[in-house]
Amino acid sequence: MKTKWVPQFLLLLAAILLITAGCDGDDDNTVSDVNDLFGTWVQESVTINGVGADLADVLEWDEETVAGYLALYNDYTYEAKEVNASDSNLYLETGTFDIDDSWLIVTASTENGSPVTPHQVFNGQWSTNGIVLTLTQTVGNDTMVLTLHRPR
Repeated sequence: MKTKWVPQFLLLLAAILLITAGCDGDDDNTVSDVNDLFGTWVQESVTINGVGADLADVLEWDEETVAGYLALYNDYTYEAKEVNASDSNLYLETGTFDIDDSWLIVTASTENGSPVTPHQVFNGQWSTNGIVLTLTQTVGNDTMVLTLHRPR
């Protein structure tokens, strides 16, 4: 079972985003529309305490992984997967998520098709503009910000 920061996804999670979002000249502090959260996202980058980190290391990707995806469905289930250069699945995690305004709690229930004891893989803030999704999670004194984007 992957246990470092966020197993594959989710990745899988928005304090820094809230700071940067405030710099766009728009003083509207409304919560992102939940409907913008649903869909497929590509894991793009990660920072730990504001410093860029290696996505593969933080998310504990398989050695052959070239991309990670997170799909959030409107029935509040999710899939997080890693794929290789041939676009074949190397890892698949599924489970459920709950949303409370800008807070997201993700609970894994299977890994590679096998049931696991349900466990939280993310408990933090989210924000999206519909194209970029930012997940921010603080564990102890460390804050991880995972940035994802819609597939191109």
